[in-house]
Amino acid sequence: MKFFLVLVFTFFAHHLKGQDTIPYENKDSYKFELDYNFKSKPVQDREEINFEQKRSSGNTLLPYVKVLITLTNMPEDRYKVRITNDLGNKVLTKKIKKNMQIVVDMGYADDIKDGVGPHKYDIIFEDKEKKKLSKIVLDIDRDGNFWVNEQRFGKI
Repeated sequence: MKFFLVLVFTFFAHHLKGQDTIPYENKDSYKFELDYNFKSKPVQDREEINFEQKRSSGNTLLPYVKVLITLTNMPEDRYKVRITNDLGNKVLTKKIKKNMQIVVDMGYADDIKDGVGPHKYDIIFEDKEKKKLSKIVLDIDRDGNFWVNEQRFGKI
């Protein structure tokens, strides 16, 4: 029985290990731009109580983060792009076009750092058979460090 459990555990450990081996997309195939500007937050309905979000006035300008990715030299086998966030939400699914621009609207900087909203986005490139070929990972940690494919890009 122990041998069987060890065999099953080894199989699943090896199988799960192989699932997250999608390589990062080549840096030469896209341009990356951080769009950091200021935006006023909409006033929340006074009847609604939300203990997870900080209350702010509607007139205050707050730092807002968007990421612009232009697909410049994508390999021919890249057919579709899928974007998901760390909350499991599907953000975008589109066929890839030449010089396509992808906008990832990350939200207010304080909400991202405080963990109120998503802080990580996986941009996955697939072929026609939906095989995952490569990825770009955008991540902002609690200190505001901005990471692209595990390399520090800057701070928000």
